[in-house]
Amino acid sequence: MCATTLVLFSCGQNQTNHNDLAEFDDDSEYYFQDNDTPEFNETKISHTEKENLKGYKVMSKQFGIPVGIMPIPKHWNVKQKNKEGILFQSHDGVKVYGERFVSYFYSNNQQLNYFTQQSGKPVAPVKNVNSVIQEDILPHAKSQGLKLLKQFSLPELAQFDKRFDSYLFKGIPENKQFQCIATEWEDQNGEKSIGIIRYFTNQYPSTGGMDWGYTLNAMGAPANIYENAKKALLML
Repeated sequence: MCATTLVLFSCGQNQTNHNDLAEFDDDSEYYFQDNDTPEFNETKISHTEKENLKGYKVMSKQFGIPVGIMPIPKHWNVKQKNKEGILFQSHDGVKVYGERFVSYFYSNNQQLNYFTQQSGKPVAPVKNVNSVIQEDILPHAKSQGLKLLKQFSLPELAQFDKRFDSYLFKGIPENKQFQCIATEWEDQNGEKSIGIIRYFTNQYPSTGGMDWGYTLNAMGAPANIYENAKKALLML
């Protein structure tokens, strides 16, 4: 069941209601190579952890080369190209969904906003991550029968995103900041899910204006195995 596991984040069709959310892009710039890689054995993961994990190469679609190795639990399997947008699935009901990316541009220069819109990129005033949760995510989730249980920060994930971004080529000067928040949900049947909001702002001092947005990741699981599945997800 695509659980009411945050339909907002995951299930099937793209969301196109621009009053609430930008259109989601089903096509990630990465894909997973479906084999247990020998490079995984060279990673700095303890022997005990490796006994319960397997490694998948994260491949760049643009360049066709590996950009990293993702350790996942051995009982999770990669699912490529499916209507529900499932990335990993286990035999006991864990479903990890592919990411959805939302991005806007905004400037105090309205002419720059106009030209950006004409190029096809969404333009919207900047919201902080809490406003994104309260104004965009929460109303939609409630309409799907989901109840927000709690939310908490993931500073280590934000640091990882910033460190990874620092390795990328920059065509112009920029100042990019990251913030990551986890939100936990429950549907009317007691099924639980977690949604991770990886929020960013990116200012361009030389040209003016900024990009801002967020990547959404989600996982759903039966209540009796949810906590273990959540721990595994947060380790990825």
